[in-house]
Order: sequence, then structure tokens, then C-alpha cells
Amino acid sequence: SEVHCFKCNKKSWTYDQFLDLSLEIANQNSLEKCLTQFTTSEILEKRNAYSCQNCNNLTKATKRFTIECPPVVLVVQFKRFALKASYTSLRWEKTKKSLKYPSQLDLSPFLSDPTKYGSPCNYTLYGVLVHDGMAMDSGHYYSIIKAPNNSWYMVNDNYVIQSSLPEALKQEAYVLFYLRDSNYDPVINRDTPTKPTVHNNNGSSEHITHSILKHETNESPIIINSTKKRKLDTLNESTSTTPKKKKKSKN
Repeated sequence: SEVHCFKCNKKSWTYDQFLDLSLEIANQNSLEKCLTQFTTSEILEKRNAYSCQNCNNLTKATKRFTIECPPVVLVVQFKRFALKASYTSLRWEKTKKSLKYPSQLDLSPFLSDPTKYGSPCNYTLYGVLVHDGMAMDSGHYYSIIKAPNNSWYMVNDNYVIQSSLPEALKQEAYVLFYLRDSNYDPVINRDTPTKPTVHNNNGSSEHITHSILKHETNESPIIINSTKKRKLDTLNESTSTTPKKKKKSKN
């Protein structure tokens, strides 16, 4: 978050780690508008004035949330439950409004510095969690997920059926899961393994070479480093060599 004091013109920054973004949905009808509301500057004044350490007083200021470092997996939760008061009790009520969310999301407008990570900063939807019910303490959860083969499935306890992207996009979503496009996915990119890098003391770096033995089956490639390969070669040579007969010594 960034706070800008109007009196001394000083800016201060606070960094917090997050596992998910919890977004207000009041007066909004899409994920992009919820993110815009989340990152819009807020005026701090009167009872909510900013305590500026530089001015040593309560001052008028602006406060704004942005995403400093885009995550590999973006988890978004819609605040569908609100506390409602009556004459006899307090209870949580669910908002069953329809919210649009895209299959491809550009997160760059909501970053602190979009140029640092490239623009657009694209994410692809791969999971939708749905809460079926009206109360926070009751109901049922099911999900629609995208498999590594790009097929969609509805998972409802032990009941799994094939679904589709249009079906996933018209759900009353409670939690959304997006995967950043620019990151390596070891499950999807199974045939293009990365090479680990070793940094030397002189500042240079080199890749560790691997021998990849790929069988003509659906099994994953077997990776053997060069040290193990030399041991295997030595073992194969020793087992393949025919043992020589011992000569009898003459007395």
C-alpha cells in the first residue's frame, strides 16, 4: 500500500504478503471492476485521517493498494457473505449476484510497476470454486477445473463429469484460480525439462547436463545426471565382459 500525505507531500510504502485477494463485490458486476475498486485511491481525512510521522499530526492523505509482485498462481475470493443485523440476532447472508470473469486476465493495470514484469501480464483461468447454499455455516462446495490436457471437468465430491470453458464461465463463482502464462509449468511442459544452473565463484554460471532416457510409453522421462551415467556405463561394461579363464600354474 502507498500513502501520500497532502501536507508534507511525503510518500510511504508498506508491503504485505498475500495468499489470495479478497474483493468487495458491492456495486460491481465483473472481476476487472472489482480489481479496479480494490486498487483505487482512498481519501484519508476527518475521523479517518492519516497519522503522519513526518508532520507529527493527523493529516489528509491518499491510500492505494497495488500488487507489487504478481504471483505464479492468482487466487481471487469474492466477498459474497455480509453481516446482517436484525432485532434479535446477527447473521451472515450470502449475495447471489452474477459476476463476470474472463478466461484470460491481464493483471498489469493493477501492478505497482507494470514495466517490471512486462505488459500484458496475462493469466489463464484453470479453476472455479462454487458455494451452493445461502449461509456461511452450511451449503456445499463443488468446482470446475481445467486438466493438463486442456479439458474441463466438474468435480462434485466423488462425482466427476466432463464440462467446458463456457460452463466454467457462467458459474456463481466464490473463488477463482488463475495461472500466470509466462511461468514454466512442469506438468504441461513435460517434454521440455529445464536445466538447473550452477553459479561459480568467479561469477560465471553453467548448466548441468542431463541425459534423458525417454521410453516409448506414457511414463515420464527418466533423468539421470552425468555422474550416475558414468557409474551405469562402468557397470554395464563389467557385466557384459566375458570372464577370462584362469590358467593353471605348472608345478
